[in-house]
Amino acid sequence: PEANFSGDENVIFTASDEEGLSAESNVVTIHVTFMNDFPILDPIPDFNITEDSGQQEVWILTGSDSDGTIDHFEAFLPSKVDCTIEVDEFGQSKLFLEPNFDFFGTATCTIKAIDNNGGVDDQIVTITVTNVQDAPTVTQQFPVEKDITLMFNQPQNFYVIVKDADNDPLTYQWFIDGILQTDTDNTFSFIAEN
Repeated sequence: PEANFSGDENVIFTASDEEGLSAESNVVTIHVTFMNDFPILDPIPDFNITEDSGQQEVWILTGSDSDGTIDHFEAFLPSKVDCTIEVDEFGQSKLFLEPNFDFFGTATCTIKAIDNNGGVDDQIVTITVTNVQDAPTVTQQFPVEKDITLMFNQPQNFYVIVKDADNDPLTYQWFIDGILQTDTDNTFSFIAEN
């Protein structure tokens, strides 16, 4: 049978000899059972995005199916990159990729093309997010008040809890009236002596 044909074909066989005599067979019916051909998802490039840039990559998904149509596309989401598919007003399926805040590194997203008979073709897309150095942020401090009254000759303890999205080693400096007091860790004790 021809490519992608399914159905029934009736065939009659004829046998002939050297004398020109011939005989025909009965009608033979050939049944060609339908076998779904999987769709073909057109290539999708890998993407490079800068961390926390607000950059969103958009790609129009296309493909073909020799014996039907592509019914829809699906995205299997990674945990660190927002990977979604939306169909626009023109019927185009668009892939949107945007990394989570503070994420950098490499993530993958699996895209699938699914035809009207359930056949699937898939592709893994790699998203590389380039690191941008983040400043550390103070998430907690003690005392919480901005204005503090110190008792004479009584220690006042201070501490901070700091988060660094890049997980860089942290150093701490404590200043009073612009003068460096200590260069140690996230705690500091001060005594007002005069």
